[in-house]
Amino acid sequence: MVSTGSVTPTEGVVEMQNRKVPRVRASVRIAFVGATQDFEGEAQTVDLSFRGCRATCQQPPPNGTKLQVSLYLPGVEYPVSIALAVIRWVRKGLIGIEFYSIPPSHREQLQAWILRSSYVRLQNAMKAQRVDETRC
Repeated sequence: MVSTGSVTPTEGVVEMQNRKVPRVRASVRIAFVGATQDFEGEAQTVDLSFRGCRATCQQPPPNGTKLQVSLYLPGVEYPVSIALAVIRWVRKGLIGIEFYSIPPSHREQLQAWILRSSYVRLQNAMKAQRVDETRC
């Protein structure tokens, strides 16, 4: 079973402003449940790194909520499981989620997907630039 989701083209291949870890812009479906309280929901990432994400969420959990998260990466058969994540901030329909505990095989899968996404975007940006240069 191939998961749903999409990677949308953007001008910036990887965001690096004031970030410890670069994030790639990606629209990935995530599902979450409360790790210590009865809570569940879904969100859609805006950007993603192996340490966390920014996502849109209709009914965001409160700041500080501990979660178990499943990331449904496009082109990946099974969801990437985050055993422990925490809501770091909530603002105007957006949430910031920090990942704390990821099984090693899932971390490797997430890192590989992020690298592939960044590489594909870089290749597409370079192709577009070459096309623009030939038109001049």
